[in-house]
Amino acid sequence: MLYSESDVIGWLQQTLGELSWWSERISHCEPAFTTSNGLFAVTCSYFHHSVLPQLTYIRQHTCEFVASQTVAEAQLFISELEQFIQVFMLFCYFT
Repeated sequence: MLYSESDVIGWLQQTLGELSWWSERISHCEPAFTTSNGLFAVTCSYFHHSVLPQLTYIRQHTCEFVASQTVAEAQLFISELEQFIQVFMLFCYFT
């Protein structure tokens, strides 16, 4: 199944938004807390030290990938436009 450009852009915006949302939630999470009844002490250091950097890495590399694909598409468009202009100039020259 092929996806339209707007579907892909929407998916990327949603995914990047979710990555940012999770990163924000984890970064504002208390490093440790005790349950209200005092029976359990819960530590969230794993999320701060492991998951948060991974989310940041995924978001950064997704943005880099999108940027590189955008540059590649722009270069292809410029190349095709240059070819069109050359053909058009030849057409104008011979007519």
